[in-house]
Amino acid sequence: MPPQHMFFFGNLTYFGVGTMDDRGRPWASILTGERGFIRPVSQNHLGMITDVSPGDPVLDNLSRGYTVAEGGRLIAGLGIDFTNRRRNKGNCVL
Repeated sequence: MPPQHMFFFGNLTYFGVGTMDDRGRPWASILTGERGFIRPVSQNHLGMITDVSPGDPVLDNLSRGYTVAEGGRLIAGLGIDFTNRRRNKGNCVL
């Protein structure tokens, strides 16, 4: 990811993610934290330190959710900065 994307994600205080449960149903979640809760750990990876709201299925979906052919679980994310309308997305198999 380019340096400007690393800077962008590192300045967010919220991040939308989409996951799938064990029946293949999609779920949307919002992860939040202080500025810097998302940090680039390499040019292709982001790390997060966040608390998940009670009842949010995101952790169950990532540990027991729908498994794709690659043997992992799908997750997609969207960061939006409403002050300047900038957005960046990402997706992967965990």
